[in-house]
Amino acid sequence: MSDKKTLKLSEAVCKLKLDCNKYYNINKMLSYNKMFNVVMGGRGIGKTTQLMIWAVNRAIKRGRKFIYVRRNVNECKQQKNLLSKYLDFCKFIGDGNSGGVYMYGDDVVGYLKCLSVSADYKSVDFDDVDYIIYDEAILMPGQPKRYLKDEITVLLEFLSTVFRTRTDYKVFIIGNNLDFFNPYCRYFNVHIFNRVFVGEELYIEYANNSVALMEAEKETPLYKLTKGTTYHEYHYANAVLTSTERKTVKLQGNEKYMFSIVINNYTLLFYKVQNDTITVECKNKILDNNKAFVLIDNGELNYYFKREFKASLYYNLFFYYYGRQLMFGVTQDANSLVDMLYETIK
Repeated sequence: MSDKKTLKLSEAVCKLKLDCNKYYNINKMLSYNKMFNVVMGGRGIGKTTQLMIWAVNRAIKRGRKFIYVRRNVNECKQQKNLLSKYLDFCKFIGDGNSGGVYMYGDDVVGYLKCLSVSADYKSVDFDDVDYIIYDEAILMPGQPKRYLKDEITVLLEFLSTVFRTRTDYKVFIIGNNLDFFNPYCRYFNVHIFNRVFVGEELYIEYANNSVALMEAEKETPLYKLTKGTTYHEYHYANAVLTSTERKTVKLQGNEKYMFSIVINNYTLLFYKVQNDTITVECKNKILDNNKAFVLIDNGELNYYFKREFKASLYYNLFFYYYGRQLMFGVTQDANSLVDMLYETIK
């Protein structure tokens, strides 16, 4: 490498500095040295930026590349200039299949790939890639954007394509704190946790806003406007948005049991109440009876039971009461699981 090029790369690295005081500190996550990492937090706290700076730095210093992943073609189209946020003199070269290559001068720094067409990459060589960053991976229930069918399996297949038998790589799933019962927590059967969950090759974190960032945010009109609202708790206090949208109720003893839905190791019990509402209780274990539908088992959707539930009278009852906001959880966990159930069966 020429001295001129070395100087250019050195200058680029100097520009790319992590700001762990004001924005999300990735060092805590990296210290656990897990392969699969999920980070959920409010918008604008620096999750993507800090990880991209870290990944680009390692690409420049060590020659080990990253893949930046988005879910569908339209999202990928908006990320062609992503690297320009972090480096000058960079360009993007499309691959004709919704993705492409991020270049810094004449050097490949990373790749853009679309998860929905990832099956097309099976013959591609990714031996120079050590990191995958899947951004905006968590969706809010009830919104137009949808997860891919069997998304976790699609992602795992993509990881197998990229890394094959290697053991020295990391995957980062980045999203906002929109839904605790998202497909990633469901697939790995992660129960409610406080801030950090650590498992076998798995790290999940609810990222806190830093003190410095919060002080800066307090001066913004949005902070003042939304104070006391659900959005404020979600955006600034990192509360899970879908867990705080609806009120909870207590079981009174006069409820009539109707049916149950099993979701991994959770069971939702649905009770008809005399005041023409439905109360939902959440148990952190599997309760099996002749009115139980095992909808999700070990993270996989049971299509047979999904069809069985749709054919039952309970299916229409569920949508009637849910749509009219006459369905209430005993806990916020139950409310979040009901929201997830609505997205899964509609």
